[in-house]
Amino acid sequence: MTPAGTPTSALRALACAAALAAAGCVPAAADPDPAPCTPAWTRSYLGTRFDAAAAFDAARGRTVLFGGFPALGDPEGDTWLWDGQAWARATAQGPSARVHHGMAYDIAHGRAILFGGRSGGEFLGDTWTWDGAAWTRVATSGPEPRASPEMTYDMQRGRVVLFGGTGTRGELGDTWEWDGAAWTRVASSGPPARAFADLAYDPLRRRAVLFGGLAAGQLLGDTWEWDGVTWALAATDGPPARAFSALAYDVRGGRTLLFGGFDDTTLFGDTWAWNGERWTRVAETGPAPRAEHVLVSDWIRGRVVLATGASVGELDRTTDTWEWNGSAWALAQDLRNAGRHQLGAAFDPLRRRIVIAGGIGSEGEFQSGETFELDGSALRRTATDAPSRIGPAVVFDGARIVLFGGLSLVGLAGDTWGFDGVRWSALASAGPSARQDAAAAFDLRRRRVVLFGGLGPGAVKDDTWEWNGSAWSLTATSGPAARTRHAMAYDVARRRTLLFGGVTATGTLLGDTWEWDGSTWLPVATGGPRARYGHAMAYDASRGRIVLTGGVVPDAAGESLGDAWEWDGARWSEITPGGATAPEPMQSHALVYDPGHATLVSIGGTSGLYPNGLLAPDQVWSLGCAPPPADRDADGEADATDNCLDVANGPLLPATPGRSQRDTDGDGYGNACDADLNGDGVVNFSDLAAMKTAFFRTGADLAADLSGDGVVNFADLAILKARFFGTPGPSALAP
Repeated sequence: MTPAGTPTSALRALACAAALAAAGCVPAAADPDPAPCTPAWTRSYLGTRFDAAAAFDAARGRTVLFGGFPALGDPEGDTWLWDGQAWARATAQGPSARVHHGMAYDIAHGRAILFGGRSGGEFLGDTWTWDGAAWTRVATSGPEPRASPEMTYDMQRGRVVLFGGTGTRGELGDTWEWDGAAWTRVASSGPPARAFADLAYDPLRRRAVLFGGLAAGQLLGDTWEWDGVTWALAATDGPPARAFSALAYDVRGGRTLLFGGFDDTTLFGDTWAWNGERWTRVAETGPAPRAEHVLVSDWIRGRVVLATGASVGELDRTTDTWEWNGSAWALAQDLRNAGRHQLGAAFDPLRRRIVIAGGIGSEGEFQSGETFELDGSALRRTATDAPSRIGPAVVFDGARIVLFGGLSLVGLAGDTWGFDGVRWSALASAGPSARQDAAAAFDLRRRRVVLFGGLGPGAVKDDTWEWNGSAWSLTATSGPAARTRHAMAYDVARRRTLLFGGVTATGTLLGDTWEWDGSTWLPVATGGPRARYGHAMAYDASRGRIVLTGGVVPDAAGESLGDAWEWDGARWSEITPGGATAPEPMQSHALVYDPGHATLVSIGGTSGLYPNGLLAPDQVWSLGCAPPPADRDADGEADATDNCLDVANGPLLPATPGRSQRDTDGDGYGNACDADLNGDGVVNFSDLAAMKTAFFRTGADLAADLSGDGVVNFADLAILKARFFGTPGPSALAP
C-alpha cells in the first residue's frame, strides 16, 4: 500500500532503482509535496536490555518478550517475538513501559498473561493478555501492585500461578492463580516472602518449582514446590544462593533448568538442572555470565531460549540469544558486533534490506569483515568478508552495494568493493585518492554515485568524483570548501544532490548547504542547522524531504546533538519527532531510507554516554509517520479504548452522533458485544426473556438494542443467538 503523502516522483524513482531500468525510467521532477505528518521515533530491533519478561506463545510458536531496560534510556513498553531465527518487533500497543514484571502463557485460553512490574517509583498491579496480535487489559483487581512477581502455568490444573515479589509493604509471600477470567488468592503460607526469585512448571511431576531470591537483603538458595494446594520445601542445597537468575522447563531433558544470577559479588554463568530430587550442574560452557535475563521453554521446538540480561557492569547488556537442546547450549543469534560508529550503510532495493558495513566497535576495534542486514523487522549477520574500514562511503549504485575507501588496518584506502548479497568482491583500485569520511549519494536520474571530500593523507579533500558502475571519473575540483565528516543525500523530487556541514582541516565547523546538479555545485542556504560534523542525512520519500539528524559540536563537553531538521528544497526547518522514546543524541551514525516500510532508519553512532563514548549496539531506530492505532474491528475506535474489540461499534458505525461506543448498563462492554442483559456474566435464557420483553421497543439507548438501529428487533435477536452461552466482550474497558 502506498504511504499517504508519498510524492509520485519519489515512488517512481524508487521503482526505477529497484527495476534497474537503464533507460526510460527517469524520475520526473516535481514540486515538493507537503509533509503529511510529524514523524516519530521507534526502536527497530531488540538489542540490549535487562529486566524484561517473556513467555512462549504455544499457539503461534513464538517467544513473546515485553518491556525491560534498554542499554540507555528509560524502560520500554515494546513487544518482541522470537521465531527461532531472529527477533522481530510487534507493532501492537499495550501495557505501559515497565521492568520487573511477570509473564506466563495460559494454554487453555491461548493467551500470554502479563502482570505488574515497576515504572519509575510506582509498583503496578494491572493484568494484560496477548493473543498474538494485540494486548488487552483484562483485570483491575487481583494481587496487590508489585515488582518481580514470579509466574508460571500449571498445565495440570489450567491455571497461571503467581508467587511473591516486592511492593510497598516489602517482600511478599502470597500465592495467586489466574483462571482466564480472574485472580484468586490460594495460599498465604509457604516459602518465606521474597523477590527476584525464579518459578517454572514441571509437567512430568506436576509441580511448580521455586528457587532462590532475595528476602530482607538476604540471598536465598532454597528450592520449593507447589502442587496446586500446598507448598513444600524440596531442597536447601544445590546452586549457590542468588537472585536475578532464571528457570525454565527443559522439554528434552525432562527437568527444570536454571541459568545465571547474581549474589552481590559474583555474576553467574552456570547451568543447573532439577530432577525433583536434586540439583546437578549440567554445563560448563555456554552463554556469558549474566543476571536479569529471560529463560523460556519452547515446547514446540524442544528448546530453552535464553536472551537479554545484564552482564559486566550496569551499562553492559547482552545482545546474544542462546538455545539449550537438552544437553548443550548453542548460540542462536549473535549481534555483539552490531554496535558501531563511523560506519557505512545503504538500502539495497533489489534485496529490500539495509546493508551495514565498516565502522568502529564498542571497544574501539575495527569491525573486521562483518556485514549486517536489517530487513525492517530483524537484524542479521550475513557476511564476514567485508573490507575492515573506518569511515567508508557505502551506497547503492544501481546494481549493487558499493564501498569506497575508509581507514583500513594498514592505512587509508582508495579501493572500491561491491556486495552482491552473498560476498564482497573488489571492483576497482583506481579512482579517488585514498581517504576516509568522504560522503556519497546515488543520483537516480543520472545513475551515478557522487562522492565529495574526505580526509586524505595529510590533507582534507575538495574534489568531486562520480562512479558509473564500473569506473570513477573526476568531475569537479571547485565548489564547497574542502571538508570531512559532512553528509550528502540525493533529493529525488528536485533532482539534486544535497551537501551539508562538515569540518575543515583547521577544525572549523561548517554549516553551509550546497546542491550538485551533475555539473556544478551551487550554494543554496547559509541558515539552518547549527554548524557541525558527524551528522547523517537521507531523503524521506514518504514525506518528500531530506532529513538531517545528529552530529557533534566539539566544545569542551564534546556535545553530541539530538536535533532533527528537514530540507524542502528551499529552506531548512527544525522538526521535533514524536514517539514514547527516542535515541540518545548521536554522531557518526548512518541514516538510510527504507522504502518498503516508508521510514528512515538511524543506525549506530556514538554519544559519549557509553564506555569509550560509544553507544550500545541497540541503536537502530526508525523515524517515520506512525501508523494509526490498532483497530481490529475497523470501526474507527482504537483498540486501547474500544468497549467492543471484535464488533464494529465505533464512530463510523453507526454514524448517528451519540450512539458510538454505546454501553447502556455501564459495565464496560459496549452494547454491540453485550447480550448479557441481566449482568450475570453469561448469555442465556434469562437474557432471551429480557429481550422478548423489550421486543419492538424504540429509543435512543436501549440495552437490548444490540445493533444500534434504534429498535429492538430480529437483528438484535440474531446477535443474542450468536452469543448464546458465551460471555460479553471482549472489551478494553471492562474490569
